[in-house]
Formats: sequence, C-alpha cells, structure tokens
Amino acid sequence: MNTENNTSTWEKDVKKALIERDMTVSQLAAEIGFSRTYVSCVINGIYNSNSSHSVKQKICEYLGIAAA
Repeated sequence: MNTENNTSTWEKDVKKALIERDMTVSQLAAEIGFSRTYVSCVINGIYNSNSSHSVKQKICEYLGIAAA
C-alpha cells in the first residue's frame, strides 16, 4: 500500500472551497468557462503548464483562495 500523499496545499484548498460551497467541479468549470475535464486536470496537478496558469488564476479568483 502506497501511503505517500502527493496532493498539494493548493489542490486541498480548492477541494475544501468546493465542499464549503457545496459545488462540483462541473459547476466551477461552467462558472469560469472551461471544460470539467480540463478544470479537474488542473486541480489535480495533471496539467501544470503555462497555459494552465490562467485557469488556476480564475479558480483562485472565483473561490477566493490564494494562488499556488
């Protein structure tokens, strides 16, 4: 069993903010104008490039959390 946890603080903050707002990733994606798949990949650290930076910024602004 792998006990290593690679979840970043930013990922946890986003997930906590979604839970506090009773909001799904699909709803967040619709609000910020990106696909659910893309937003999910950015949140989970799968996409971590310059192009995903603008999505991270929109997520932070919408949820009112600090940028990564």
